[in-house]
Amino acid sequence: MDTVGGADRRRQPRRRCSRRNRGRGTRDADREGTRTLGRSTSGDDARSEVDRLGATLDSLLDPHLLLDPVRNAVGAIVDLRVGYANDAACRALERRRVDLDGASLLAIIPALTASGLFARAVATLETGDPIVLDGVAHRDPSWRQVRYFDIRAARVGDALAYSWRDVTATRRLERRYQLIAENASDVVLEVSVDGVIRWASPSVQARLGWSPGALIGRKAIDYAVAEDRGAIEAGRREALAGRTIEDLRCRISTGSGSVRWTFSASTRLANTGPLRVVNSPFLGSNRV
Repeated sequence: MDTVGGADRRRQPRRRCSRRNRGRGTRDADREGTRTLGRSTSGDDARSEVDRLGATLDSLLDPHLLLDPVRNAVGAIVDLRVGYANDAACRALERRRVDLDGASLLAIIPALTASGLFARAVATLETGDPIVLDGVAHRDPSWRQVRYFDIRAARVGDALAYSWRDVTATRRLERRYQLIAENASDVVLEVSVDGVIRWASPSVQARLGWSPGALIGRKAIDYAVAEDRGAIEAGRREALAGRTIEDLRCRISTGSGSVRWTFSASTRLANTGPLRVVNSPFLGSNRV
């Protein structure tokens, strides 16, 4: 490990696939062999494993970094040093791989400290608990607006595998959709893949007599009369399979205890998070 603030600055042999260090790493492997993926390998096998790992990471569409901890004299992690950056990370950070190799992560992205992401990364290295964050807002002085990211990280030996995805465009699209849905006269529901209501438009109060908050966390099918639930469940499964369901006629219980006929349309939204079903009931007559 690296140390700062002390005399000992010796580095352990790198196991990363940084192209700048591949020659050195493979020469060491040629002399002594190495243990890769849980088995003893020759120098040629080790070089093949390193090249294969590098090619795999470079084929990923999302930015991916392998990070080594930098510790101070008392062993606390004070920074993370880039051991490898795939092609997508080089593009996202607008730096050449040779400039990223061995660079301080906090020097590259200083905002990680204020955002709490650096502390989360340190916790992952210390505890092994992975990072799974969706829609994290990130502010950078060079950007004109806030951007949003899904972030994943996991401990790999003594290092940290860190990747992210820019979901700003998806976030804006969802926000536009929500603004439209909130002002629609029809009732719009966002339903998870297991049928639980995650969001309900304000119009559900006027149309069905339920407050939006009362529906959240409940099974959508519970509000349908028993005789119609089979057809609703069949339509939900078709929507989950990617087909748009239109004009599904069913009866829905209202907050007052009465029953209303509805015509529902369901479709599946593409999303970076869990995929959801959106139901738009078009209310017809009040006949039971």
